[in-house]
Amino acid sequence: MGVLAVGAFRPGPPRSARRTPQEETPTWPEQAGKGDNPPMLTTRADEKRRVTLPDAKPGDRFEIRRPGNGDFILVRLPREPRMSRAESLEAMAKTPFRMRMSWEELRRLTREP
Repeated sequence: MGVLAVGAFRPGPPRSARRTPQEETPTWPEQAGKGDNPPMLTTRADEKRRVTLPDAKPGDRFEIRRPGNGDFILVRLPREPRMSRAESLEAMAKTPFRMRMSWEELRRLTREP
């Protein structure tokens, strides 16, 4: 049997010094970068194997690196610049919206003899 030392029990702080519900621990954004151990973020894959990233915006692209051991590293790729109005109009002028060949010519080019 273990020995219980007298005086080993130390009571907590008095009730007046305890935290009130309004003084909760700060959440991740407020606490980030403070101290040696920043909080670890976790996420869970849904039924379609998708995960949600807290700082990702719609349209963000990520490179997936797999160093091994079943780990994944996501590296955010820079956004591609949007085309200006002039560039868009120029691209539309160069690209035909209608086929320039007949269906018979297309069949001849795509079918095996």
